Amino acid sequence: MLKIAICDDDRMDAERIGTAVTEYLENAGEPLSCQIFQSGKALEYEVEDGQAFDLLFLDIELGEEDGFLLAKRLQDRLPAALLLFVSSYEKYVYDSFRLQPFRFLPKRCLEQMLPEAMSAALTERKRREDRFLLLENGQGVEKIPLDRIAYIRQQGKYACVVKTDGSQSKVRRTLKSLAAELPEELFLQIDRGYLCNVTKVTQVKNDKLTLATGEEFYVSSGRLRELKDKVMEYWIREKKI
Repeated sequence: MLKIAICDDDRMDAERIGTAVTEYLENAGEPLSCQIFQSGKALEYEVEDGQAFDLLFLDIELGEEDGFLLAKRLQDRLPAALLLFVSSYEKYVYDSFRLQPFRFLPKRCLEQMLPEAMSAALTERKRREDRFLLLENGQGVEKIPLDRIAYIRQQGKYACVVKTDGSQSKVRRTLKSLAAELPEELFLQIDRGYLCNVTKVTQVKNDKLTLATGEEFYVSSGRLRELKDKVMEYWIREKKI
């Protein structure tokens, strides 16, 4: 199910976006959950409470709130979400580039541009979800998309996969065996007990890293340089997309 957040201080505009998005996804046979927010603070509270979204439709002028600053904070917390700016002011299109949004949609031609944007968003989500980790334990088999994994920690004989929404899955495996199944460019063992998804790293400072979930971890001195290199490579690669 696609989880969608729409944030616009104009209720009619927000409902217009919601209607257009819902109609497109229903016609495409895609299940969805759509929430409308009329302030950035309301949306941020929801995210801070653990709600994750796949698509973020944000206005830029939100009353006294700065839509660009809101977008940056949301990107830090939800790095896997696709950001789409929807604005009546096309003068902001170039300023928006520094945040690398997935799309910029002028409100005056929303209905004309939305189908292509949604088609591209669905394609991108599928591309990401095609990369996954399979976990098998006594309760069954679970398929976890890689972009849903924040980190994996060793707990005795078990490995605990911690997801970006805070949920966890345990399997009787070692970090070494799981690391062998994961892309080297995306995952790095930062010490003996933790395997980190570098795409979720928002900051590396001194000997600590910060994840999009807000959690902080110490990095062993022998892995710090490699972590910084992998994170920078990912950031540069994503900027070019």
